[in-house]
Amino acid sequence: NSQQNLELFTPVSSNGTSLISVLNHCQTPMGRRLLVQQMKRPLRQHSRINLRLDAITSLLNTDKQSEQSSGNISLVTSLRETLNAIGDMERISSRIGLMSAKPRDLRKLAEGIASSAQLTTLLTNAGIRHEQAGLLPMLMQQLPAQLPAVQSVAELIERAIIAEPPTHIRDGGMLAAGFDAEFDRLTHLHDNIQVTLDEMVERARLESQLPSLKVGFNKVSGFYFELPKMQAKNAPAHFIRRQTLKSSERFITDELKTVETEYLSAQSLALTREKQLYHELLTELSNHLAELQQLSAAVAQIDVLSNWAQL
Repeated sequence: NSQQNLELFTPVSSNGTSLISVLNHCQTPMGRRLLVQQMKRPLRQHSRINLRLDAITSLLNTDKQSEQSSGNISLVTSLRETLNAIGDMERISSRIGLMSAKPRDLRKLAEGIASSAQLTTLLTNAGIRHEQAGLLPMLMQQLPAQLPAVQSVAELIERAIIAEPPTHIRDGGMLAAGFDAEFDRLTHLHDNIQVTLDEMVERARLESQLPSLKVGFNKVSGFYFELPKMQAKNAPAHFIRRQTLKSSERFITDELKTVETEYLSAQSLALTREKQLYHELLTELSNHLAELQQLSAAVAQIDVLSNWAQL
């Protein structure tokens, strides 16, 4: 009732103004939620209140120094610009924990980690050091520069997920080339079957010294090797005779049949492999939830502090 009567979060009348609408200029979803929490549950311990006030004073003092140096952008403005590029890391971390994070969530998380790393640079350049006492130095301990596990999360996502992934995983197309050799092979096999066959026949020519060896395909025999009659007698033992023609003979091999089977089902095999790898990726990322939550909480605190400084 008090929250309603004081119009802290919602105005009484439709054209009224709530306190939160005046105070909230936070740049991140985490910061906005934290500000609401702080208003719902105000601090009562003087030591904690003073920690917050000292942090805001530090931000304001560095801003004054910046203003005295012509051409310098204020620390608060720089922090807020950097924070504006950070997505909802808190929610994305929760989705990772529930194994429901989408590829675009992961890219936003990696981008958010990169942006949050810049916060350390801005604060350090302003003269705030993480080894000092105070709320801001304590928060700096939770930023990527001090959390190698968070850096490794960003690097893993950068390696695994393409720059502009699809919204959902159902149709695949989210994993980057070079992340998994087997997935690359299946994708390459489906998209570049002729290249695969050419490589196989070239290798077989060299290994068995059969310069006239060819590879072909028909609906009856599937993929096959073909040799002229004169060279057919020199076919290696693992060549299985499949068809005799007037001037040539056709053979199959276990490797060729495997390629044929995989080619015919390569698309579905690649999609299955991709979904398996994505699930494994989420499992690996979920091992670092504690660090991601630390980072998210620190970013939210810095957002709220710079919001108060801005006000």
